[in-house]
Parts: sequence; structure tokens; C-alpha cells
Amino acid sequence: MSTPSNGNNNWGRWGPDDQRGMLNLVTPEKVAEAAGLAKRGVVYNLAVPLGRGERIYPGFHETWRITTANTNQPTDVGVSGDVLAMHSHAGTHVDALSHFWRDGTLYNGRDASAINSREGVTWAGIDRVGSFVTRGILADIPRHRGVEYLTPEDGISGQDLAECLAAEGIEPRQGDVLLLRTGWHQMFSRDRAMWDSGEPGFDESSAEWLSDQGIVAVGADSPGLEWIPSYPHSNPFHVRALRDFGIYIFENLDLETLGEDRAYEFMFVAAPLPLVGGTGASCVPVAIT
Repeated sequence: MSTPSNGNNNWGRWGPDDQRGMLNLVTPEKVAEAAGLAKRGVVYNLAVPLGRGERIYPGFHETWRITTANTNQPTDVGVSGDVLAMHSHAGTHVDALSHFWRDGTLYNGRDASAINSREGVTWAGIDRVGSFVTRGILADIPRHRGVEYLTPEDGISGQDLAECLAAEGIEPRQGDVLLLRTGWHQMFSRDRAMWDSGEPGFDESSAEWLSDQGIVAVGADSPGLEWIPSYPHSNPFHVRALRDFGIYIFENLDLETLGEDRAYEFMFVAAPLPLVGGTGASCVPVAIT
């Protein structure tokens, strides 16, 4: 059962024990609608490479991998494997609703004591997610503004999103995933010093607009998704989206080909690793047109 948002948050909208937030809006009917968007059979892998020295939020632990290789004598059959040590928010990943809190309170009013170093997250963890299969829409702000990419001076508001989508002929609908292309993805290899300085993205005010549209999750082509004029940053959008509204966040997406093809509407599919007690997890989002 769902009750409307009260404007300030979505707590209690799906009952006091809800840990899934806006994912409750993805119904079987919504999944079937999304499947109907896969008409051309074109698949876009939106994940970035995962490895040491690849994209990660500044200050997070680097990804480490050790490869083992053994030959099974006397048949000379070889076998290899990897030992991986990584931050759960490295590379392309999705944040659990418990990733951020404020005033000692998590999503849906649960006390932040539900997070501890031994058990991890015991409320609204990433293992509660399952999967995202729904309609996806792309807001390509640089193309809309006639520029190659945005800069850390550019914060994107709900009005900016509405105007961009309208120009693309796209109407946001309840249960959608909205992806924001800023052009920042290309800056990682083009100007690493600039990439490390901050990033364009959603401003704090856009969270309420996204909730009003019924957006389940947002994603962007940057390591932190939200508007960060410079590091360090307090991440106000994360707090509003995750904690207050139950909107999930995908970070470090590659949206360049999707933007080049002007694929503004598509079937969106993603399933994070079911990391028990995790605050987030790696995933490979896919757009299908």
C-alpha cells in the first residue's frame, strides 16, 4: 500500500517497515512496459572499467587485484583466478538507501545504530534491492545547452531537468530511472587534474522534483553524481535522495554512446551484487533500445 509523499520525505509511504523506497513503484506492469522499449535490439553497456587506477571517488581505496595461475601436472591443464580487494563504491555501482544519514536517522526514520562494523547495514542495505528493470530516460544537458561538457560550476536543478527532457520529447513517468549525462566521463582521460577538482551534477533542490516525478533511481557519468564545486563536500543531494526520498543513486556510468545515439528512452536493467549488509555494490547497468 502506498500513500503520497508529504513533500519533505517519503517515510511511511509504503509502511513503517519498508526498506526499498522508490523501488516499490516498479510494478510488473512497469517492467512489461519497459520491455516494450527494446525494439531495435541495441544494447548499451553503461559500466566503466574496474581496476587499479580507474574511476573512483577521491579518497576511496584503490581497487587491487592479484591473479593466480597454476598448471595441473602432469596433464598441463592450467587454471587462473583473481583475488580482488575493492571499495564497494568503486567503479560503476549503486548506493543503498543506508549509504547516507542525518541527525542519527536513516531512511524511513530508522536509527543509524542499524549500521555497525561487524554486521554492516542491518536496515535498507544493498541486499534489499534485488534488481532494477524499468523504463530509463536520459537527460543530455550538454547537448541541450550546445556545449561539449559541463564543469564543476554547473549544478543541475529540477527545472533544468524538466526543460532538457521536454526538448528531447521525453515525459518522465512514475517508476522511471533517470540518467544524467554531463560529459564529465571524458574528462577522466582528457584532463585528470580537472576531473579531480570537483564535478557537475544534481543540486540539492532537484531531489524533491525527482521524487514528485516518481523517479526510482538516478545515475550520472561522474564519481559522485551530485554537484560538487570542490572536494571535500557534504553531499546534500545524497542525503535528500537516499535518506529522505528513497531514491537510489548510480555513479560512474559511461553515457557517451547513449548520448551520441540520442537514445533518450530505453529499457534499463541493473542488478547490484547482493552484498549482505552492504552500503552499496558494483553492478553493470544496461540500456536496451
